[in-house]
Amino acid sequence: MAATAVQLGRGGPDAPAPRLVGGAERLFGDGVDVGDDSYSEFRIPALVATDARLVAFAEGRRGVTGVHGDFAETELVFRTRPAAAAGAVPEPWSPVESLATLLRNSSFCNGTESECLPADCQRHMSNPAPAVISSQRGDLLMVFNCENTGTYAVRLQVAQAPGVPAVSLAGPLQTVLTAPPRGASWAGVGPPASLFLAEEGVVLVPLYYAWTRKPELFDGLDSFGMTLSYDLDSGEWSTPCEEYGGSKGQVNEHQYFSYGGEVWAFARTINYNPWNPRRTLLRRGSAGSGDSCFEVVAQPRFFEQLQGCEGSVLTVGENGSERVFYTGVDGSVLYRSKLQLFEAQTGGGAGQPAIAGWTPLATLHGGGAAYSGMAVVDGGLLGVLYERSDEAALSFHPTDIVLHRVNISAATGRRLAPSRLRSGRGAQ
Repeated sequence: MAATAVQLGRGGPDAPAPRLVGGAERLFGDGVDVGDDSYSEFRIPALVATDARLVAFAEGRRGVTGVHGDFAETELVFRTRPAAAAGAVPEPWSPVESLATLLRNSSFCNGTESECLPADCQRHMSNPAPAVISSQRGDLLMVFNCENTGTYAVRLQVAQAPGVPAVSLAGPLQTVLTAPPRGASWAGVGPPASLFLAEEGVVLVPLYYAWTRKPELFDGLDSFGMTLSYDLDSGEWSTPCEEYGGSKGQVNEHQYFSYGGEVWAFARTINYNPWNPRRTLLRRGSAGSGDSCFEVVAQPRFFEQLQGCEGSVLTVGENGSERVFYTGVDGSVLYRSKLQLFEAQTGGGAGQPAIAGWTPLATLHGGGAAYSGMAVVDGGLLGVLYERSDEAALSFHPTDIVLHRVNISAATGRRLAPSRLRSGRGAQ
């Protein structure tokens, strides 16, 4: 496809200018090695990085694209490559593999497809929301939906040495929810990530549920947020908060992130004036207060397409010197276009962390763009995996999914490091 120039700029008078490192790595799209499988479209990327390897996930859809693509036959697929040292040229990515195939061949069940892969997962797996539990050991928790009704999870092992499968199952499939809560017709986790909190020993999973199911109307005009929690010690799931969002549609697809010792959420929202579009920023109640629900803090303006789409939020650095990044479209109320990289304007006083706004740092793709995922990769670069297209259309159809690597600290020579707020217990 024709390349669209990456426009890099400063986030402020004292901020270092981001610098693109290498070219775009094309991971999913026409011409990509998918073995014996075939897919008509790849959507909804997610990116994780362990000490030894990167794993890129996406939905591989068959037969139906565009506005009806959410209902197509869909599998979760992935590719991997070894992590590159700082300044080194990355090695090639593996061929596309299927999570459904791993589950069907699982040794954690009796070998029958109905036990390895429930009925609602045999045709439709979506919304990848992985979390890295241990970067050193390659321990992942992958959470996803089936038919956008049931919610499931599985522990994955990412190889940290050569000679073994790059990704394998580390436990049986877990059924988290068999149906959306409160009689809703649609549920979705993330995307593109869940959040591991080492100090609490849990993985927090953002979920939204809605009664209006697209393409009948806009997705989630009546949606709310909900928190799922996975306890690493007990292996049990719970629901610390069953509903948040001040009004229907205020919280749709969203992601959790940590900043200032607290847990935040940044959400796509459908309930807004399309000529003044906004996202929703929320903060979780303090752990000591016993309030595990999220409250709306602000609704910053983003010039998004009417239905919006979920971006990605990532916190890097030590507590007290953290940086919070966001990737999302900021181009049109009619078309999904102009993927930008933003940095949060952080601060606060009297021990109260605050996020005052979002400063644009770079336009990664000026054409059609939508969903994205981020991770710290290859010796401290910011990896952005995203959907792109050179065409802007009311019904977005990505040409491919690519990885850009950006050196945010180019001016100072410093490298990014994953947030240490999640280091400690099990996070090595």
